[in-house]
Amino acid sequence: MRRSSQLMAAAIMLAAAAVAFGQQTAGTNAPADPAPSAAEDDSNLRDPFWPVGYAPKAPEPVEPPPSPTPSVAEPAPNVAATPVAAVPPPPIVVKWPTLKLKGLIKSPSGDKYVAHIEGIGIVESGRIVRIKQDGVEFSWKIGEITEKGVEITPIEAKPGN
Repeated sequence: MRRSSQLMAAAIMLAAAAVAFGQQTAGTNAPADPAPSAAEDDSNLRDPFWPVGYAPKAPEPVEPPPSPTPSVAEPAPNVAATPVAAVPPPPIVVKWPTLKLKGLIKSPSGDKYVAHIEGIGIVESGRIVRIKQDGVEFSWKIGEITEKGVEITPIEAKPGN
């Protein structure tokens, strides 16, 4: 208990000293926190991550562009307009991805085949399949499917949405 009473007495003495100090400074006529002017405010800005003692270079003054002076325009020579031929844009070359055949499946009746194509799934002959790759949509038509393989015909490549 003795220790706590000593701490309490020390806290009261510090509080009394702080109040007395506040009364001493309150009697002065100096403002507590003068508002900085706009010029001082800009010069006091500092990046907190700059090293101690670093000061950035002062910005160079920018000269205003010269005012345009009125001048007499010379008439343009009489030149006939030459037509400019429209140049078509170069064709875009697109590399078609290859469809990977994973396997062939024979129907139970034995007269029809279907193909398993990676990334697409099970397809029948006559179906059109599409893949989007690198912003381009590729389309193929699945032709005849036999035990020897699948006939795949590229149809079109157009920009994909």
